[in-house]
Amino acid sequence: MIELNKDLPTSLGGEFRDALDSNFTKIEDALNNFQSDSNMKEIEQKIKENNEEMYKEIRSLIAPEMSPLEVTEQVEQAKTDSKNVKHATLSERIAAETAYSQNSNELNQLLNITDSGHISVDFIKKSNLLNAKKIAILGDSVAHGLRAQYSFGDILKERTGAEVINLSVSGVNMSNNGNNNIYQQALKTSGNDVVIVQGTDDDWCNSIDVGTDEKDITKFYGGFYQVIQQLRMRNKGCKIIVMTATRQAKITNGKIVRRDTDKNKLGLTLADYVDAQKEVCTLLSVPYADMFYTDLFDPYNPAFRKMCMSEGLHPNEIGHQIIFQEICRNYFYYYG
Repeated sequence: MIELNKDLPTSLGGEFRDALDSNFTKIEDALNNFQSDSNMKEIEQKIKENNEEMYKEIRSLIAPEMSPLEVTEQVEQAKTDSKNVKHATLSERIAAETAYSQNSNELNQLLNITDSGHISVDFIKKSNLLNAKKIAILGDSVAHGLRAQYSFGDILKERTGAEVINLSVSGVNMSNNGNNNIYQQALKTSGNDVVIVQGTDDDWCNSIDVGTDEKDITKFYGGFYQVIQQLRMRNKGCKIIVMTATRQAKITNGKIVRRDTDKNKLGLTLADYVDAQKEVCTLLSVPYADMFYTDLFDPYNPAFRKMCMSEGLHPNEIGHQIIFQEICRNYFYYYG
């Protein structure tokens, strides 16, 4: 509650000016510290109760120590707000200060700050992703949350309250090779509102060819292409979003043992697979969170590794906070 000085001096002068300035300072401080609707209502009520009384006191004062011109100058100066905008009346100035504070508070509520200090709009608050009831996650060890206390899928479950089915498995290819892969994960989905496809770098690590045939599921390109087609067939009307592999500088015993720039047995780098995945996304109109060509992930930087990705390959929970925000941002851009 704002405690205003109601016992104003009966004559204009230094004491009156100080008392009036003190009241405005208290009002401005309260506006700057505004945090809730209850405070807002309290401020408005106090302003309503005190405005008329304060203005009556001003009008009724006689024998001022200052000249009428000085009084007018003081009142005119008080009509200029904290953004240097002059208003016609003191009431308009107070109303403007209240609006400034309210707008600032609403903006702060839409911001998200990760534990690493990354600041972004909290897009999930603006997105229809909040309406999802059933969400499936496909991917490898990153989506599975290896080396993290919690993954982006766990954050998604907490923020949306949806049923989140995480089908990801460590070390799986995108292509249909072996007993478990992301293509086969797609075959297990049904009736999801949203599906997130993460990764992968394992086709690159296992020297599976990128390929160019959209129907050849034994290659990365065709495998990913058909993953999207299977998801659309088995999850009617679902919203699909993809997360690419991240850059990597895998460290073991203090040495970098694998870089994303290394060439596999086919002479391909991880970027070749990421580029192919993004091309398919473009052809099939599927939005993606590009975690490869981004400054948000820099596993070559010791500072980033210490904070978000200790062994230069798997993000920890702080890294997953960043991934979550990027998925939500790109989801909102495309689906709303």
